[in-house]
Amino acid sequence: TPQALKANESLSRAVDLTLSTAQSDFPVLEWGTNKTVGVLSEADMLRGLQKNGGATPVREVMRSALPAINSNEPLYQALEKMSKAGLR
Repeated sequence: TPQALKANESLSRAVDLTLSTAQSDFPVLEWGTNKTVGVLSEADMLRGLQKNGGATPVREVMRSALPAINSNEPLYQALEKMSKAGLR
């Protein structure tokens, strides 16, 4: 089952999920509404841990500007947009 993080959860929680699942990138949801507000990539998590430590809220290091991908776009175009945004 894919895991998600709440925006106010700590980077330590993201580390726990990374170590206990096969997942390393996480959708980030707003507390209370469950609206997707960003993505926490493994690279973002590591940079945040190095700079600010494990108690840092996910919202401070997540990516909120995500590429829009149309459902009719070919897969290669979607992958290209994700790559340009630094996402896997």
